[in-house]
Amino acid sequence: MPTVKQGAIGFGTMVMSVIGLDEYDTYLTLYINFYDTIQFEPQQTTGTFAALERGTLEFRGADVAEKYMVLITDGRSDNPSATTAVC
Repeated sequence: MPTVKQGAIGFGTMVMSVIGLDEYDTYLTLYINFYDTIQFEPQQTTGTFAALERGTLEFRGADVAEKYMVLITDGRSDNPSATTAVC
């Protein structure tokens, strides 16, 4: 069975908190601890570019064959051209 590493990044106008790829061993423990660890600021804009950039940085150090990033956003990037460029 392959090793699975998961993490999470909370972002608003900028990246606010990160759960690193090696902090939790299972999806369940990540899910259980997600809301206690990730900070949210509801009045901020959507820094999609900053989140994608930080996720890419996290992947650079990961020693796994396949890498997947799931981004959940409201679709209103505060910098659409930078978001498009990083994709």
